[in-house]
Amino acid sequence: MNLFALAKSFPTEEHALAYWIKTRWPNGVRCLACDHDKCWLIETKGKTGKVARLFECSDCGLHFSATTNSLFHDTHLPLQKWFMAISIMVEAKKGVSANQMKRHIGVTYKTAWYVCHRIRQAMQEDPNSKVGGATTTVEIDEMFVGGGRKRLHGHKVGRNSKTTVLGTRGAGWTDLHADN
Repeated sequence: MNLFALAKSFPTEEHALAYWIKTRWPNGVRCLACDHDKCWLIETKGKTGKVARLFECSDCGLHFSATTNSLFHDTHLPLQKWFMAISIMVEAKKGVSANQMKRHIGVTYKTAWYVCHRIRQAMQEDPNSKVGGATTTVEIDEMFVGGGRKRLHGHKVGRNSKTTVLGTRGAGWTDLHADN
């Protein structure tokens, strides 16, 4: 998604918040403490007088926001700018500096550095996760089959047409993939 399409998709902060809520809880909002499924959206005034949209659990009474315990937790930056920053970082082939991010989303250098750091941290893979699960051993191998025709009288006759074959095997599954 390019920046123009992103701006059209999230013209207001309310659109961005609604998208994040639907993405985070596709089956409805659940309490972060007790996992209860009845949570009410309430609006209250924050310390600065700005309206804060919070959820209140009907079971344990916990107040939490849609950004609690997420990449966007404890930030005053609008979700629109976060989405734009993520889009810029994902699309960049060689990475994005905090100075460049500062110019693109219109924040201070310190905020841009913080945003970039958080996004990079969220994009890291878990070093303890394994393909297939913790107790499954996965074997992967590749080979090249075929080839070009032999040379006749010093002239090349055909193109090299090897086929790549990739095989994977784990507990209960087998897969072969050939690519020409």
